[in-house]
Amino acid sequence: MLLLDLLPGQLRELWNTWGIYMLALVSFSLQIVLTLFGSRRRYIPGIRIRFTVWFAYLLSGSVVKIIMGKLTTIQVKHTEQQTITTELMALLAPLLLVQIGNPDTITAYSIEDNRLGLRQLLSLLFQVGVVVYILIRCWTNSPLSLLYLPTFLAGIIKYGESVWALKSALWNSGLTIEDIDQEENALALFQKLSEDITGLEFILKAYYRFNCLKPHLENWLYHPFYESLSWMSIDAYSAEDVFRITETELGFMYDVLYTKAPIIYSWIGCILRIISFSSLAFTLFGFTFLFKKGFMSHADVGFTYSMLIGAIILEVYQILLLPFSDWAIIEMIKHHDKPFVMPCLRVLAPRSHKWKRWSNSLAQFNLVDFCLHDEEFKFSRILKFRGMDMKIRKQYSRTRVDFPKKLKELMVQEMKEVDIERGSKPITQRGQWALQRYGCLNPDFKWSVKRDFDKSITIWHIATDICYHSDVQCDTSNSQIEMSRLLSNYMMYLLAMRPHMLCSTTAKIIFEHACTKFLTFLRTRQSTIKDEYEACRILSTEELAAKDSDSNRKKETMVTSKWHVLKDAQRLARNLMDKENRWVIISSVWIEMLCYAASNCPADHHAEQLKRGFGAKSIIGVAHPPVLAGIHLCWYTTSMPDLGNLSLSASLTLTHCPTLKPLNDPLPPDLTSVQTLDEVCDWDQRLRFPILHKGEVSDVRVLRRSRGSLDRPKKVGNGKSLEDHVKAWAQKKMELGLPQSRCSLPFLIGAPKMAECLVCHDCIYPEEAVLCSVRGCQGVYHSQCAKEKLQAVDNKPSEGGSISRNHVV
Repeated sequence: MLLLDLLPGQLRELWNTWGIYMLALVSFSLQIVLTLFGSRRRYIPGIRIRFTVWFAYLLSGSVVKIIMGKLTTIQVKHTEQQTITTELMALLAPLLLVQIGNPDTITAYSIEDNRLGLRQLLSLLFQVGVVVYILIRCWTNSPLSLLYLPTFLAGIIKYGESVWALKSALWNSGLTIEDIDQEENALALFQKLSEDITGLEFILKAYYRFNCLKPHLENWLYHPFYESLSWMSIDAYSAEDVFRITETELGFMYDVLYTKAPIIYSWIGCILRIISFSSLAFTLFGFTFLFKKGFMSHADVGFTYSMLIGAIILEVYQILLLPFSDWAIIEMIKHHDKPFVMPCLRVLAPRSHKWKRWSNSLAQFNLVDFCLHDEEFKFSRILKFRGMDMKIRKQYSRTRVDFPKKLKELMVQEMKEVDIERGSKPITQRGQWALQRYGCLNPDFKWSVKRDFDKSITIWHIATDICYHSDVQCDTSNSQIEMSRLLSNYMMYLLAMRPHMLCSTTAKIIFEHACTKFLTFLRTRQSTIKDEYEACRILSTEELAAKDSDSNRKKETMVTSKWHVLKDAQRLARNLMDKENRWVIISSVWIEMLCYAASNCPADHHAEQLKRGFGAKSIIGVAHPPVLAGIHLCWYTTSMPDLGNLSLSASLTLTHCPTLKPLNDPLPPDLTSVQTLDEVCDWDQRLRFPILHKGEVSDVRVLRRSRGSLDRPKKVGNGKSLEDHVKAWAQKKMELGLPQSRCSLPFLIGAPKMAECLVCHDCIYPEEAVLCSVRGCQGVYHSQCAKEKLQAVDNKPSEGGSISRNHVV
């Protein structure tokens, strides 16, 4: 017995008659929700809008598939009335194909959806096949059937745009010389910008920073040459402008990952939009002409007409929004010499700074406050059984504050200090540089930043709270105090609610251990501790037990054993209270920890955070040039190892240049032949490939080796094989703090080894190799050398006197 049979007769009849129309109305309502709120989640943080968009995004596809299934089973009858009804139902199929393509504001809910581009392509083919089956099955010779074709065309275009956007979001095709030449021409656009139009420079700089560095791609090996260009730098801008450029850059990143913007703001996208809109408009006009007086008398006609009008209204709404985008301004700048473009720029650009691009808020989570308000919820036992009790309590304890301007200035200033400290190295320290800068890198403080990252965050968070309540009570007025506490609460928010962004596998254990210890501390002093100030005051003055009880010790894990979190926080707080400039130290340490977290966080996690309204960590990840773009992979292009025999392959041929002359510096003793060229001309061009050099690179060195250098194994690579060179390079990177998992050269894995010809001593490509026929010999020859020098027959060297004992002529 079917579940539908349990319904009363009237409801069953209503479902059979209007079920398809009801589901179509639900699908259209979901499309309205996605159109209005799909892109607003980037600047409206909170679980409500995320849940709304998530619910509409997932349900819309499922509802359309259910309707498609029901449309394949409609009965085709030959009476006039039934034929019209069937044709009207069949017209819903291509209309639903338009809806399943999703609006311009959302193509993916999460970063994982972008990896399903191929699956979506297969889904597109399947859905198109189903629609074709429905249309063929319901096709008649009436004019109404002709309206299937333009609607079907619009549906394919809309769905195809969505699949195209998903497939291209994470597409990494590499750079070509043509692409680099186009980016080099960007400087001309900056010079042509009209100075009286405010806002253009920020948007253009943000676009080219995003387009060149591509921070959303994990494996993008961008050229370090881009970072040295003056028009790419944001060092000379104020803190407010740096954040403005960065939030615009994050806006481009969000659009590429989650919307159709890169598609619709191209020439092909404009043509497809014109075709799809014209197709829908033609269908509406044709439908109106066919049913001039049947809208009110025929319910099926009225519903289909309403669906067509709704589709047109949504399309017009999306077209009207196209000019009010950073992408539109970029296209206008590129075509500023066209008529009517500059007047549009003068209207849109000054108003662009008012467009909302991110939430401009900072998430906050305070461990002390969380433990003080440890109250049980309704159904707490059930929630605890399902493991959701702690998650809900965290969610209710999280707050948000506006991102203050002083914090932006402090972050930009400290980030510049971090850049000075690290030089060209990756960010491997999480507070040590700040302590060294202020003369605190001693046993009193060094231990606190040498702990595991999650433990260091917990210790510094509690110590910051102790110092904060101590100074606030003493009426110490300092904006840096408030900024430091905001940073402390934000880092604790990442530890408690976004541990994956800290790349910590023990964050949950550390957080729960800290909560347990603090709750135990509070319960033993319930009569005296009423608020955060009292808790921090007692924690700073009262001596804590050095050891826990046996019952508490048995509950600890391997990660938290022998770790006294409150005693460590007390020790750190007391050392900080002895420093006059403690808040300068605290803020510097927190920002350095934030930079460390941003640099070690995978690009996927940064991209995923965009749909939650961005965050300070993502802002730093983009404002800090090499951070979000995959700093470990960028290293492959800036610090390549000596690859031994691979560097001794084909010689480099340079054409004569009159502006180059040899250097007179002495040659290294280990090279048999070196030619060094110095640049004396005033070039305005830069090398298009990365060069690692400790100083200023002004020389071009060409190494040439004689054939004899490849003759015997003892001279190859100074006695080291390729594997030895790679291992040495990996060991060097691990000593600098890079994880072992990132110290690999994936392009060498499985690569064929290069061999050298025993005759001409040049490297042999696999298709040119000929093995020696002498028994026990592993020698390899060029096929041409074997024929000409060794008189080989049938591409095999003969065993006659033409080959010496060493198989060399």
